[in-house]
Amino acid sequence: MPRRRALPVALALTGALLLPALAAAAPSTTTAPSATVVPADPAASTTLPPATTVPAATGSSTSETSLSVGNETAYRAALATLSADASGPHAIDLTADITVNDGTDPLYAGVQELTIRGHGFALDAARTSRLLVVDSPTDAPLHLVNITLQNGSAAGDGGAVLS
Repeated sequence: MPRRRALPVALALTGALLLPALAAAAPSTTTAPSATVVPADPAASTTLPPATTVPAATGSSTSETSLSVGNETAYRAALATLSADASGPHAIDLTADITVNDGTDPLYAGVQELTIRGHGFALDAARTSRLLVVDSPTDAPLHLVNITLQNGSAAGDGGAVLS
């Protein structure tokens, strides 16, 4: 099993952050300070919009598979869909603040790099779980762009993100 290291619990990112495979840290309980975020409408549709394929960075011949999400169900479904897609790279675009509070850690287990673009929105775990676990068999990198991660909680490593 790969060794893991905890990432900071509360992050406000305005640039890009690359999180490669990380080494382990001693287990501890980690909880972020409280914050107020308007939760996404739980009655909103859980159907994912069609994947959008956009050209990758200049000079690259690959295309990016991108999904837009605006609530917890769509966020979890996007992670599952992209985890099962061997082509890539992958991206998730937030369209609203999202509260991730069903008590289980959202998982990305894909083989391609993943970018989560917050567009100024926040992921908030309401102190019920982590915001993301990256368990990639290829140690796929994670990029976090213009996103706030708050109120992640875990009994061990990685209150916000565990990679």
